[in-house]
Amino acid sequence: MTCLPTQTIAAAILFASLLLDAALVDAADVLEKIVWTLPGTEVGDANLTDARTLIDEHGFESWFLLRTTNSNGTVASRTWARDGRYARLDASASDLFGAPIKGAVYRTQPTALAPFIAGVTRTYTIDCTMKQGELILAPGPDHAVVLGWRSPFDGRVAIRGSFNNRQTCCGNNSQVNWYVERGTAPDRKIGFKPETLAQGVSDDKVNGGISPFEMQDLEVVAGDWFYFIVDSKADGTGTPHHGDATILDLTITMTGATLPPPPEFEKDIRPLLTAH
Repeated sequence: MTCLPTQTIAAAILFASLLLDAALVDAADVLEKIVWTLPGTEVGDANLTDARTLIDEHGFESWFLLRTTNSNGTVASRTWARDGRYARLDASASDLFGAPIKGAVYRTQPTALAPFIAGVTRTYTIDCTMKQGELILAPGPDHAVVLGWRSPFDGRVAIRGSFNNRQTCCGNNSQVNWYVERGTAPDRKIGFKPETLAQGVSDDKVNGGISPFEMQDLEVVAGDWFYFIVDSKADGTGTPHHGDATILDLTITMTGATLPPPPEFEKDIRPLLTAH
């Protein structure tokens, strides 16, 4: 009796598993509609010690808590590069900046410094009221804040929501630039040139800070990325990020969702078997 190497057996099992998964998807046919949201409670409840990603309500790793890495000019006139060279936020903390918010932040030592993406764990009031369960995106002086969403399915998506910088504390400081962009996966070395789908300014003095966006019928394939970005909107001061905590309300709806095709034996599996 011939004994097969462990790696060969594992590859065969993997192939059988993938074929079974594909059969189950075919049996279920095309999914009619799938909806994604990211309330702040999901960020606040997550264990962010080792990762800056979140599993969505459908069981996929879809959300990514990121920041920019490049900028131009001094803080007073700075522009933040939306170049795809994004990095994950480096730390996590509760009660950020003495407020009942919890999430991922650029740094916590020697003092906390934005950007951060955090959930409001308890309603509180400073110069405005932040409600329990809301999701805050806050840029910093050196980096814009980036929330990434990676599609796990092929399909067509509609994206709608709003950025709301409702803080009133800081005059011209209390306004941000925001962007909804599309691109490939973040890459610190080569980045990518994004496609800007929508952009605007959220200013507490205009419509209470609410700045809506909506786009319909976007064709996507599994692995496509969308980015929701907030920067500090340089205002001639050394602290453009003061008063820039921005609530993101976001809903992504996909119709006609299907998983990508299963691997092919000759193309994807046989090389694994022959390699062992």
